[in-house]
Amino acid sequence: MRTIKGPALFLAQFAGDEAPFNSWESITKWAADCGYKG
Repeated sequence: MRTIKGPALFLAQFAGDEAPFNSWESITKWAADCGYKG
């Protein structure tokens, strides 16, 4: 069995009404800009 490598980011905790956290596309771009891969 393979294991998940971290660190991980739970994007729902950042969801909100203000950019960049107001759409799936912008929040995932924000996460990618922070260095996360998915």
